[in-house]
Amino acid sequence: MKASAKSKAAPSIDTEKDEDDVGTRILDAARDHFALVGLRRTSMEDVAKRAGISRITVYRRFPNKGELTQAVMLREARLAFGKIEDGLHEASLEDALVEGFVRTLQIGRTHPLVTGLLATEPEVILPYFTIDASPILATATAFLADRLRRKTRELDHATAVPIAEVLVRMTVSFLLTPKGAVDLSSEKQIRAFARRYIVKWVRAWVPVS
Repeated sequence: MKASAKSKAAPSIDTEKDEDDVGTRILDAARDHFALVGLRRTSMEDVAKRAGISRITVYRRFPNKGELTQAVMLREARLAFGKIEDGLHEASLEDALVEGFVRTLQIGRTHPLVTGLLATEPEVILPYFTIDASPILATATAFLADRLRRKTRELDHATAVPIAEVLVRMTVSFLLTPKGAVDLSSEKQIRAFARRYIVKWVRAWVPVS
């Protein structure tokens, strides 16, 4: 136990890199196996075998499948943020809001893991986007609030956060319940909705260029 604690206290650069690589392999393996057979039928041993490491190593990183699943969801969300933001750094706030909403719905509707689990195990995956969604909600809200503030200096943190959270909650609702009075089945309809409603709502809080 002492030797283990000592090694953790002063890890070498190579050790840190190896640990990062192991974490990536675990998350990749879990994501791929979840998409292949679902959450229920995936065990920690399955993930370990797919990652090419021992089951003990997986448990050291993730004590249970719930924590592993949450980590996979959070990483996939962060990867999606990168795709959503790509090329929007110079866009106006108005254009960024519209394009960001379009990309978010498109990515959510086509993501293999999300669409696969919603189709085969909705009762298992839905809590990660509803009653147990706090980590993903917090991450997405922080990301969007930061981007909103980058687009305008007139929006302070205290105002940006609730605006961002409402937008995130609304988007998740459209992803999980696509059929309703608002038809967003086409990209044209998504863009029109974003320009007419999302931009107008945000405009009430901050001028849009």
